Amino acid sequence: MFGAMFDDEWKLQPRGDELVKPEEKEYFIDRDPDCFSVLLNLLRTGKLHVPSNIPEKLLYMEANYYGLLDHVRTAKWGDFDSNRLRLASTVSGQAPGNCTAIRASPDGGCAVAHGGIVRVYDWMLEEHPPLNLEYQSVNDIGWMDSDKIVMSVRQNSTRHPGMGVFSSLTGELRHRFQLGDGKDQVKGFAAGALCFNSDSNKVLASCRETSNEGIWEWHQKVRFNVGGRIIETTATTLATARRDSMFGAMFDDEWKLQPRGDELVKPEEKEYFIDRDPDCFSVLLNLLRTGKLHVPSNIPEKLLYMEANYYGLLDHVRTAKWGDFDSNRLRLASTVSGQAPGNCTAIRASPDGGCAVAHGGIVRVYDWMLEEHPPLNLEYQSVNDIGWMDSDKIVMSVRQNSTRHPGMGVFSSLTGELRHRFQLGDGKDQVKGFAAGALCFNSDSNKVLASCRETSNEGILEWHQVTGKLTETSNQGIGVWDQVTGKQTDFFDFCLGGDAGKIQWLNGSNCLFVGGYIDDKYYINVLDFRDKSVVWSWPNGTKACVTASRIWDASPMDESKFCVVGGDDGTLGVLDLRSTKGGVRWNPYRDVECRYRPKLTCHAGQVFCSIDDEISVYYHGLDQWVLTSTLGRSQGGPIQDFSIGGDRLFALHIDENVIIETTATTLATARRDSMFGAMFDDEWKLQPRGDELVKPEEKEYFIDRDPDCFSVLLNLLRTGKLHVPSNIPEKLLYMEANYYGLLDHVRTAKWGDFDSNRLRLASTVSGQAPGNCTAIRASPDGGCAVAHGGIVRVYDWMLEEHPPLNLEYQSVNDIGWMDSDKIVMSVRQNSTRHPGMGVFSSLTGELRHRFQLGDGKDQVKGFAAGALCFNSDSNKVLASCRETSNEGIWEWHQVTGKLTETSNQGIGVWDQVTGKQTDFFDFCLGGDAGKIQWLNGSNCLFVGGYIDDKYYINVLDFRDKSVVWSWPNGTKACVTASRIWDASPMDEINMSCGAGLCSIDDEISVYYHGLDQWVLTSTLGRSQGGPIQDFSIGGDRLFALHIDENVFDVWETPSAPII
Repeated sequence: MFGAMFDDEWKLQPRGDELVKPEEKEYFIDRDPDCFSVLLNLLRTGKLHVPSNIPEKLLYMEANYYGLLDHVRTAKWGDFDSNRLRLASTVSGQAPGNCTAIRASPDGGCAVAHGGIVRVYDWMLEEHPPLNLEYQSVNDIGWMDSDKIVMSVRQNSTRHPGMGVFSSLTGELRHRFQLGDGKDQVKGFAAGALCFNSDSNKVLASCRETSNEGIWEWHQKVRFNVGGRIIETTATTLATARRDSMFGAMFDDEWKLQPRGDELVKPEEKEYFIDRDPDCFSVLLNLLRTGKLHVPSNIPEKLLYMEANYYGLLDHVRTAKWGDFDSNRLRLASTVSGQAPGNCTAIRASPDGGCAVAHGGIVRVYDWMLEEHPPLNLEYQSVNDIGWMDSDKIVMSVRQNSTRHPGMGVFSSLTGELRHRFQLGDGKDQVKGFAAGALCFNSDSNKVLASCRETSNEGILEWHQVTGKLTETSNQGIGVWDQVTGKQTDFFDFCLGGDAGKIQWLNGSNCLFVGGYIDDKYYINVLDFRDKSVVWSWPNGTKACVTASRIWDASPMDESKFCVVGGDDGTLGVLDLRSTKGGVRWNPYRDVECRYRPKLTCHAGQVFCSIDDEISVYYHGLDQWVLTSTLGRSQGGPIQDFSIGGDRLFALHIDENVIIETTATTLATARRDSMFGAMFDDEWKLQPRGDELVKPEEKEYFIDRDPDCFSVLLNLLRTGKLHVPSNIPEKLLYMEANYYGLLDHVRTAKWGDFDSNRLRLASTVSGQAPGNCTAIRASPDGGCAVAHGGIVRVYDWMLEEHPPLNLEYQSVNDIGWMDSDKIVMSVRQNSTRHPGMGVFSSLTGELRHRFQLGDGKDQVKGFAAGALCFNSDSNKVLASCRETSNEGIWEWHQVTGKLTETSNQGIGVWDQVTGKQTDFFDFCLGGDAGKIQWLNGSNCLFVGGYIDDKYYINVLDFRDKSVVWSWPNGTKACVTASRIWDASPMDEINMSCGAGLCSIDDEISVYYHGLDQWVLTSTLGRSQGGPIQDFSIGGDRLFALHIDENVFDVWETPSAPII
């Protein structure tokens, strides 16, 4: 790349401003600076030294960008010397079976031919997409150059020539060679051995000259300040982030920086500040530059994913982690064990690379990082099928035995919340309850379809057997619902006759494929919803290529062909709707006996078939089906189901159950509110259940959960201590504990009840709340929320960050926890149209409700909310508030101390359940009400705050709207009022100014009142902590928020020893 910068004598070419000497110019390169330094040292010394913090592959890509890859290769290994060769690498398992040839590339890679496929590896031995010519058997391969491969095949077709040129990088077919005899054009030929004449650039009978001119362009520079670190890049690099990213709004249609702010400053000279992690930003910027993801060891992957999600680059990260789905290049990436033992029935891939697993009455949900989300259930009824509407919503169908509730619903994949239950009607009367079977989706019209039948009062679960005739009054058929509204739009009154194991919409014909069993025979029907007709049926209408009674599964290949698998040996066949002569049949397994029912699906023109513990992939060549890949792992066990989605294939295995025994005495320590409570009577003796002839203590209770985690939790109940083996992720254990209702036991074992004299620093969370952090509030379960500027950051008890909260990014006054799931936020609102207080979900960050304020006469359109508190006895939330004027005045106005009825200022009261206003105390606060707190014993409200730089305290009685006590007016001051910083109620009579726990600078002091004086009992602080802005106690933890270091500390009480 540097060659174009110099003249023939290697002097810098003049470029740009002619008044500046070439040697004084600055050349901006939007690449990784550390890699540049390594390559520069290579040019200086001829030696390659790669620091441990630089991934080698990143260095190679940077070297390729600068045109220095040959320098790097020369430095890594020398010129070929047969007498000094050493074994450098072994690549195994990539070319099984009938491998025939291997050819080295000019730059140190290779190509391997086996069967009808050629696998390609670059000089770093990374595999590229494979090559094929209709999967015909390969005769020979050869490299034109490092970028192009010629392949010859044994061609048996007269229509296509048997030799082509491919891109070694993408696998794309660039050219098919044509052969002529000088008179007539030969339409097809078979090619054998290959060779090249490098002097004249000839290969066999055709040739072409290649040249590549390296054109380098300088692009508009962009300067970012990310968390205090200056990072520069170009608009060209940011353009790879696409319009749907955060960077899209920064540029115009030609990806030039939009003018913003001060028009006197050129866009390329502006600095864009982003309050995020600079290390993650650098990693993501390198991803945009190179298309490759390299994560240094000091950056947690989950943090990187959250940052990528913030910038709108999560799809880029996923694409870099794994490529587009290619069945011939699939590799085992992960194994998730112990989550679905026993009666697992189905697995479904999500559009973004996650999955859902159905077993028994529960569906477990995993995101693309394979982290488990809350499980789903419909009254724990046995699940028939599951399907993804999109990445956020899952549809579940169950075998419903209740006549009151429908058997199909939509759930949130993130929270497990039931969003909607589908209702079924037959066009005449509303069906009160129905059982739902197989599911599918019509993406073109946003419809969800399900096989269903009305449930009788007797609650029969099994699908009834019939003679095969359609019955209009069967209350059985295919229901259709709109995905957006959830309302039923159609119903095909079609007697399924048996279990409809699979339905699939055929977009090309606008028909529905239905496959399933009737009297142990497999049937296929194609239904047309336009005229409610059966347009095709098998085996009735077509000669069977495989015996129908031995069919295990079927799957549509396109609009007119279906693939089936059957027999004891996994015979495969293709049914053609356009023919009555039968279909194609082939037996790829021959003498292999199927021990478990095969499953079948078609994807991107290929057939995937599971036989026992393997999945085989087939592709149709010119005249036959070719086995291209086999997927399996040792000790995998039989495959129950598999699914393809989000560029991943998920295979669900059947595992063995684990038997664990314990006693009722141990389970009694789990308390009544746990899952085990319902198993026992009042004396903790096992309740009789099921077969009365079997004694309760002899029964076996099956629990479909992770056995290792169960053992850990059982030991916790036995000993009161929590010991987590290194092979069990803590988060998995916490999810299992939550399932059993033992999360409080786990938290108690991790830290004890709050004791201010025994607090120990447990964690420090840094860099999450820079700048103007104002408040921290502990949640009831040991998490916290941090307010700074216009954003509130939320952390659960594991200190994992959830989505942030905001109300139009207005400055936050106060925050409070209604419960562990809901947070109230008050802001300094400058709009007269919207109220300044709302309730948010702490899990998703969703705004649930905005509080409305009225004065009893006219509705106040907008108000600013200040300090918050809660009355837990009556489920009320209280806030100091005032109506905002049209001028949008922010400051609380200063007054003489007199109450004014028309001030539209006071204390609002709302019901926590309904969100409606229940009361309003028209009380002129006069200044900033920094703190309010409900006094349960007296049913009054403590109000403390500043008026003209003096601190005032008032106690308000809401029953008669009176001020029952005021300070310093009514009491002689023990401390000068103008010097008071804060106050807090101790009980209903005494008000404490800094007593109890008090923060001074970078420490928190704990005082206790002895017989006649206050005693300092503890001091909490850490070195280099910086001044404390705020602190909060909750969930048996103390949280301290620092100013200087942008951190908060978590203090816990160690668990008490067990005596």
